[in-house]
Amino acid sequence: MKHSGKIFWFVVFAAILLYLQMECCDSLTYLEQMQLFLFTSDYASEVIKQPSGMAVYVSRFLTQFFCLPWIGAAIVAALLTLVGVLFQQVLKSIVKPGNVLLSASFALLPVCGLLYLHHDFNYSMAGTVALAVALCALCVIEAVRNPYVRFAVAIVVWPDLYMLIGPVAMAGVLLQLAVELIRRRPMWYLMFLPMLAVSGMAVWCVSSGMLAEWRTALSADMYYDSMVGPMKLLFPYCAIVLSLLLALGSAKLPDGHAKLKTLMAMLVVVLGVGVFIGLEATDDADRAMRSSAKNYHRLTNGLWDAIIYDFEKSDQHTIEDYNVLHIALAEKGKLHSNLFAYHQPGVHALIAPWDNSLSAAMYLSEIYYRIGDIVWTQKLAFEGTVASTAGGSAQLLKRLVDTNIICGEYRVAEKYIYILEHTLMYSDWAHERRRLLDNDSAVEADADLGVHRRAYRGNGNYAEALDITGILERLAQNNPTNRLPIDYLTAFYMLTKDSANFTRIVEKYYGTEVLPSLSPQLQQAIVAANRFDFGFCLSHGVSESTINQFRSVSLFVEVNQVDSKFDELFYDRYGDTYWYYLTINSDEQ
Repeated sequence: MKHSGKIFWFVVFAAILLYLQMECCDSLTYLEQMQLFLFTSDYASEVIKQPSGMAVYVSRFLTQFFCLPWIGAAIVAALLTLVGVLFQQVLKSIVKPGNVLLSASFALLPVCGLLYLHHDFNYSMAGTVALAVALCALCVIEAVRNPYVRFAVAIVVWPDLYMLIGPVAMAGVLLQLAVELIRRRPMWYLMFLPMLAVSGMAVWCVSSGMLAEWRTALSADMYYDSMVGPMKLLFPYCAIVLSLLLALGSAKLPDGHAKLKTLMAMLVVVLGVGVFIGLEATDDADRAMRSSAKNYHRLTNGLWDAIIYDFEKSDQHTIEDYNVLHIALAEKGKLHSNLFAYHQPGVHALIAPWDNSLSAAMYLSEIYYRIGDIVWTQKLAFEGTVASTAGGSAQLLKRLVDTNIICGEYRVAEKYIYILEHTLMYSDWAHERRRLLDNDSAVEADADLGVHRRAYRGNGNYAEALDITGILERLAQNNPTNRLPIDYLTAFYMLTKDSANFTRIVEKYYGTEVLPSLSPQLQQAIVAANRFDFGFCLSHGVSESTINQFRSVSLFVEVNQVDSKFDELFYDRYGDTYWYYLTINSDEQ
């Protein structure tokens, strides 16, 4: 078919686009939040002057559009398809003319490897951009027929490209050398000189301090944001070698045998797609990353029902999953009523301690902001911005703007506003926030910032203590209309089984705006804490039916605790009560 190659790559583009949009749309928006692209000359010069700077600059420019529906998937799909088309042009010089589908199927293998890499949040799209540029340069050089001119172009282009796209330039020059050898061109050995020139550039970059390690100077680890790059970085390059070998083998096939070549092309496609599916299905780290991306997207967009639904349909949960679930339940007014409907692994299920990672800073800052803890929101947003290796996060910068406005630190807020004003997607938001600077009345009238400021300041009490319980109690006092602080505070004391402080809170605030009534779960906890004083319980909102239920539970435990299946029996009858958690989860603190 005359247009079989175009049809093949259109199908590949459409398949990747649909896959990314259906399976990875949250991951793409999450990637956009883990980097920041600024339209300033200082930003451009800072990025581009480093080895691979151009590839990084282009990739960050493209990544800023990932927040738009379908656009991120379309960009990645187009980039991967471009790599496949360019590599096919290289293979065409090896595969016999007319075998378009065969060369296209061989070129698909590196595309599958790159698609698997794009699942990893630590991988930078700069690596894919760099490979596309290297293949484009190789196609241009290959178009030169004169061997001496081709050599002259290569020895100029590849060292210069090293500064623009990094160590992928070495992969490009090695690929050109391989093509020269396979085609047995005259003077092929001259292509060792461009390879030596690229090696010289790598030596110079390391010796001058532009690159810290040889590992990043000569391998794809430069495009991986971790101290130790994984083996998966080699997949697309191993696929390139395999494609070359397959192309070389197909060139030895006799002319004709169209059906055999079509079958071979189909088998290669199945191989590439099958390996990708197998790798993706067995990559636990990848699934955890995508789960974090989904959690963050739904958290920042207030998709509480979706969070609860996903948690309930999954069998395995991380502490992050629990943190996001509990804020969703709290926002729905169901934190107490549903708290013990799920297995509770301890108090960190409410709010986990920060582990110094960017991802944890991103989701914890959102949880603290919704609770009303401005100090910890600001701390995590700042620490997360510092921890970012790609220029920062727009959402964290927005939180730094808002928290400093709430605190009245307008000059600090203005600095972050200035940064966001030089972005494409957040400049309008930053411009709108600028009107609040030095305008206390406008801040206090704002539906969101005004409420947070009143809760933060209160009656001169600033929520600056490091003790989370002290912060929550102060926030509950300062703004009783926000139910989250008192809900989290009482849940905290229940999960830590701190009966003394739980009783103190009920005794102090029951019947006030802070705690006008007790939910059934709070009643269960106050009965458990004061089981020898039912009069106190009755006078603080506990119903007679709850006390009677407690007597039934106590009798059940007394009668059945010697049973070998006591845990199962207890769970079947009272698994959604605080009494079950109090009795069974004695070691999960």
